[in-house]
Amino acid sequence: MFHLNRFFGYAQRMHCFLALPLKRMAMEPLWLEDFLGSRNMFMRAMVEAPSGADVSEWFESVQHTCGEPQQPVLAPEIDLDAYTIERLGMAWCRGVAGRLEDTGLECAVHLPFLDLHPASLDSKVLVGTRQSLERAMEFAYYLAPSHLIAHSGYDPQQHVDQEYEEYLGRSKETWVELLDQWPNHPPLFIENTYEKNPEPLRDLVTILHSKCVGICFDVGHWNSFALGSLRQDMDRWIKVLGPYIGHLHLHDNDGTGDTHQGLGQGTVPWGELMNGLRRVGIAPGCTLEPHSQDALLHSFAFMKTRKDLFEQMLRHPYRAWGR
Repeated sequence: MFHLNRFFGYAQRMHCFLALPLKRMAMEPLWLEDFLGSRNMFMRAMVEAPSGADVSEWFESVQHTCGEPQQPVLAPEIDLDAYTIERLGMAWCRGVAGRLEDTGLECAVHLPFLDLHPASLDSKVLVGTRQSLERAMEFAYYLAPSHLIAHSGYDPQQHVDQEYEEYLGRSKETWVELLDQWPNHPPLFIENTYEKNPEPLRDLVTILHSKCVGICFDVGHWNSFALGSLRQDMDRWIKVLGPYIGHLHLHDNDGTGDTHQGLGQGTVPWGELMNGLRRVGIAPGCTLEPHSQDALLHSFAFMKTRKDLFEQMLRHPYRAWGR
């Protein structure tokens, strides 16, 4: 049986990522300063510095004690959108990459998904989607991300019976074509979105595993779109997807909608999630996806008070596929 451990290597630093929309970066000149402020808040929540010490200075001094990573790092997961890339151009995008490099920030990249259908049954839509994703991959290349995130475009109402097999075939063609243009590309994690059951995502990743493709398990999407809050079937999802999970998207909701609240503000069973991951023996990286400053602060506070849940994930040497 295929298992993601075939691809595990060890990156030099441990990461918790924070979603950072490219559109916001284009509109707010101080986006980098704002992100660094969030990074400092994360450090204060998760790092126990000696009394009276400057957290930032102490953090940097112990980050690589004895050559090994000691503390988790907050890094940006840049959410690309096709409109911003097309409107501002590749030169502007390369400037963003330069600012990140100058600051020493590593990053991840979430590929565009709005208006795009990587497995569209309409051939003209499919061609346009592949062209947009190709431009996004070019931008991502300049950012040198640790990994990529993408949506599958699966529609549980449309992709059934014969259309399901066509969906799998067209999706495979899209991702193989794109990844073949980037030799030694970073891992690609495809996240669950509208899937009501875990098997469609497992089926897609299974046929792409030779391309270093795994799964990003989006817990908020499971709780809302997959009716996880009603079905209470977290164990089933982890059992089916567990061998392929390389990353997590973390946000909360009450099950009635994808509201991207802070961790602990909704009904996601965080203990069940973390315990389930431990049982299958994986320690994936994670990205926080709050949609407000209040949700971000709640997430930091929740992670601090529930270090029993998050410390193993954050302090385990971050396992990155293909490294």
